[in-house]
Amino acid sequence: MDVMRSVLGMVVLLAIAFLLSVNKKKISLRTVGAALVLQVVIGGIMLWLPPGRWVAEKVAFGVHKVMAYSDAGSAFIFGSLV
Repeated sequence: MDVMRSVLGMVVLLAIAFLLSVNKKKISLRTVGAALVLQVVIGGIMLWLPPGRWVAEKVAFGVHKVMAYSDAGSAFIFGSLV
């Protein structure tokens, strides 16, 4: 069910982009298809292969550290308001 929801989300986003496009004839289906395939491949690598999962965990840890620094900076600037 989650896979179907994800696919439906991608289809809806592509449909919105198509409907809001000014020049629909210039949309390259080959480019759109290649981008979708690349997105699925990168997602598969990050979910199912240990090196991909390791990279995703390291990136998540880095983002978490930046957010912690941001919280500390906000507490320093705004004190008890935060």
